[in-house]
Amino acid sequence: MRFLKNLRRKSGKRLLIIWDGAKIHSSQAVKDYLKGGASRYYHLERLPAYASELNPDEGVWNHLKRVELGNVCCTNLKELADKVTAGFTRLRRKPTALLGCLKQVPYFV
Repeated sequence: MRFLKNLRRKSGKRLLIIWDGAKIHSSQAVKDYLKGGASRYYHLERLPAYASELNPDEGVWNHLKRVELGNVCCTNLKELADKVTAGFTRLRRKPTALLGCLKQVPYFV
């Protein structure tokens, strides 16, 4: 909900939100937020189940696994969490890689 609120505050316009079937997206808190009047600011579209090729997040995770964390071997979960965080930080500084994740999805131009 914080993410949706920030988007609304920063854009000031009605937004198209495309999301997957993650349980967090259909939580009671999100439903209450939307029923409380926030739904007028968003047009929500859910990705079809089992359609990873339509989800740009899949490209981000793929890049993270194959490029940022390729050949990483960790000895414990904390080390893995630190490596993932560092990988995301590096990826944030690569706008062309992120744009490529969007461009691989057919509905983004």
